[in-house]
Amino acid sequence: MRRYCIIQENNKIKRLLSIIKTHYKAEYGDSLVQEVNLSHVVNKIYNDDIKKLVKNLWQELELKLGYEIRLLEVNSKLSILHTFNIRARDLCFIVKIRPDITSEDIFNSIYKASNFKVKLKAIKV
Repeated sequence: MRRYCIIQENNKIKRLLSIIKTHYKAEYGDSLVQEVNLSHVVNKIYNDDIKKLVKNLWQELELKLGYEIRLLEVNSKLSILHTFNIRARDLCFIVKIRPDITSEDIFNSIYKASNFKVKLKAIKV
């Protein structure tokens, strides 16, 4: 079980995730949970205009939050899809801070400064 500090979705987050889901070509290896940074995501997008848009939106989000963020891919092997070597994936953004109960004060300060809610979430690996 691994813990992550997940940024709760709002319209800006949903828009950025939608663009990434449409244009980002993930590398699926054997891992079910993959944490990737901005440069990895941008290098896996092949449209230059979309690259610039993702980079600008991502950096704007980091600037508002005041912390580095990463994209978390949770890949699940679904029985029928696995037969065709296809995986369902869930994407979300995480904040790179220590993911434990003592981080509640940091979560509150992030919310006050940026209006983004951050929650602690445990994901089974």
